[in-house]
Amino acid sequence: MNSEEEYSGLTKVLGIIGGIIGIGLLIFFTCWSSIEPTEYGLKYNIFTKNVDSSYVYPGGRYFLFFTSSFARFPKIAKSIVFGNSPNADAKPLQTRTKEGLSLSMDVSFQYKLDKNLLIELYRLYNIFYEATLIRIARDAILQEAGKFEAPEYWTKRAQIAEIMQKTLVEEFAKAKAGCIGLQILKIELPSAYENQIVLTQVEVQKKKMKEFEQQAALIRSLINIDTSEALRNITIINSSANSQSQIIKQNAISESRKKILSAESEVFSNAMTSLGLSNIEIIQWIYNNWIEQNQNATILLGVNNPIITIRN
Repeated sequence: MNSEEEYSGLTKVLGIIGGIIGIGLLIFFTCWSSIEPTEYGLKYNIFTKNVDSSYVYPGGRYFLFFTSSFARFPKIAKSIVFGNSPNADAKPLQTRTKEGLSLSMDVSFQYKLDKNLLIELYRLYNIFYEATLIRIARDAILQEAGKFEAPEYWTKRAQIAEIMQKTLVEEFAKAKAGCIGLQILKIELPSAYENQIVLTQVEVQKKKMKEFEQQAALIRSLINIDTSEALRNITIINSSANSQSQIIKQNAISESRKKILSAESEVFSNAMTSLGLSNIEIIQWIYNNWIEQNQNATILLGVNNPIITIRN
């Protein structure tokens, strides 16, 4: 009987120990929490909601006691859209222009959180900061939208978007966040007014087309003038080149003849010296040599200063 009691007691002790180990393992495995690479994490107490202000956790896997958890914040920029598209975060913005016309706008903006301001952001808005940013953006954009007249949304759309973004930067700074972009996606005005604006823009475009056509005609005229001037210059250059070419050619022929005569004179002079011939004798030799080379020549005798002709 004592053995049975001892066995029963041992079984209970082992059961308690196993239960404690199981609970410990359960707590150990359930106390791990992870933060995505695109997130920051703030550790807080799930009962008191007090945040640990000593450290902002980057992406990774961490062991937390069961009384703690992570509040997660985006590390990357996030986009918020006001519109009717399926992915929109809020309804389109409705307001009136400066002259009182109804205006509906689809707008998107991008915000980015500063790691160094996350603790202050959490203390202000807990994890519901995005809803607060959407409300701030709606109020700020509508306030700026009412300062512009309807035609300006056609002619100064980019400038209006820049002004709205500047306002969001200032307002988000108060909420410990940052605005890095804003786009006006769509504008809707009363149909009658939009049609009138379209007609006005068509007329403006026609006027610009006329101006472009006039500019094109002027440019073509200038091109024709430049072309004529270029052709005239080409003609002058070619004429001058031909003239210069003839001069160079004649100079070359003249220089060549001079050199030939100079060479012949030198040869005859050397011949006279070598052979001991007089001027008359060398001239007679040249004459006879020329007669021999021109068999068709005719000699007129008994005539002073006879002319020798060559018959072909």
